[in-house]
Amino acid sequence: MHEQLVVALNTQIDKVYISRQLNSGNTEFSEHFKGMHEAPYKISGKGEIRFHAFVDLSSIELFVDGGKVAMTELVFPESGFESIQFLSNHESVSLKEGVIYRLKSVW
Repeated sequence: MHEQLVVALNTQIDKVYISRQLNSGNTEFSEHFKGMHEAPYKISGKGEIRFHAFVDLSSIELFVDGGKVAMTELVFPESGFESIQFLSNHESVSLKEGVIYRLKSVW
């Protein structure tokens, strides 16, 4: 099963979003769980953005440009995500830094 969680920047509407709309794992327990959450964010004049993400089996904590935007999402994938992609809808945006921290289980 190909599960995915989408983290993206939309420069047309100046928003960062995390989407569980596609196959992001178990979402059947609530019709309201599958969806997209967004936060306002206007990219700098240089067109650079920095993402830091803390990921474990059931959550992602996203920090954009040192905390100018912070977002948290719960997810329930079958076996964990194997890769993460950061997307932008504009070619002049460059990912200056993208760091993903995979957290270990406390159990």
